[in-house]
Amino acid sequence: MDGVGTLAIRRLHLPSYVNRTACADNEAKGDNVMGVSGEGKCVYYPADPAPSRWERVNDGSCEASADPLRAKWPTQQACEAASKQAGFVCVQSPTPGRQFCSSAPPGGEYGPECPSPATNLTCVKARFSSLAACQAQCFVSAG
Repeated sequence: MDGVGTLAIRRLHLPSYVNRTACADNEAKGDNVMGVSGEGKCVYYPADPAPSRWERVNDGSCEASADPLRAKWPTQQACEAASKQAGFVCVQSPTPGRQFCSSAPPGGEYGPECPSPATNLTCVKARFSSLAACQAQCFVSAG
């Protein structure tokens, strides 16, 4: 008698040349194939949805995204216009001597202005209109 966990459905065989036809349709659709069950059925999870909106990344550029929380703009042009308007901030991290440039979030709510009443919080030291201007004046420590 087989023990618990040895049912055919719980056995997973990695994709191979021998069982390649079991997942051919799923692979063609772009699904993420994990293998073949003991019953010979394809074990997979659906592919991520295609990006339909745009999000801003830390360097101020825009990338296609399917994440509804970050992808706030319907077009690349709208995202780039929002990025240009928001600008960049020089951020002081809680670690002494560490600061970096980041694209300012929509609405500008990155954190409190420096000096912050609580010394262990991230705060904004300065605001800039371009990434180049931020990098020129915002010291980034090497280590």
